[in-house]
Amino acid sequence: SEMCIRDSDYIARIPADDKTPEEEYERRLSICKECEKLLSGMCRMCGCYVEMRAAIALRDCPGKKW
Repeated sequence: SEMCIRDSDYIARIPADDKTPEEEYERRLSICKECEKLLSGMCRMCGCYVEMRAAIALRDCPGKKW
């Protein structure tokens, strides 16, 4: 979909020093996928797209799950 293309472009443009390591990124997404606040890829606590938020190392979960 068009949104997925933009998501991957956004993630690809994150400087390497700011990007979450792949293993941690996958761990974060697995937690999000189990969360009751996830709706169509978006966190209902903060309104972010979890794939983008999880990709930035200094970001955290608004529900303190990661």
